[in-house]
Amino acid sequence: MNMFSEYLALPKDSPQHRFFREELWLGGSAHVCRYYLSIILERDFFAASDDEFLKAVQEYVVAKTCPDAIQFCCTQYHLQFVEPFLKREWEIAEGSSARRRITKQQKGLILLLKHPDWTDEQIREAVQTTNKQMKRWSTYNAARAAQKHYKNGIKGWC
Repeated sequence: MNMFSEYLALPKDSPQHRFFREELWLGGSAHVCRYYLSIILERDFFAASDDEFLKAVQEYVVAKTCPDAIQFCCTQYHLQFVEPFLKREWEIAEGSSARRRITKQQKGLILLLKHPDWTDEQIREAVQTTNKQMKRWSTYNAARAAQKHYKNGIKGWC
């Protein structure tokens, strides 16, 4: 069993598990998403291969959003686009209120997963923000770029 699996197996209210959860961001979206999906699906994805984990992310995201959401979870790089969605799902699985404060960019990313065909204007209106603010959303804009690459079939992107 690897170190991450050992921490994951600890009681969730233990100081070691809490520390592990709070410091996962240091490993990037891949580690954070492995944690969220492990809790949601009650399976240790730290012990799974990258391919098994990515397939599980794709299946979960598509089942909970829409088939076209697959374009936002093609590779490990793309996990940054689904992280806010998985965080919300994790909060619900843990019994936390889904009313916790999230950023407008995170709301935009979640809406993009659920409605990939929406325009930026539709998402902007739903999130209640300005065009100027949306232009500053680096992760959201990267997701939109990934979407364009996916639709254009750029080789090696997915």
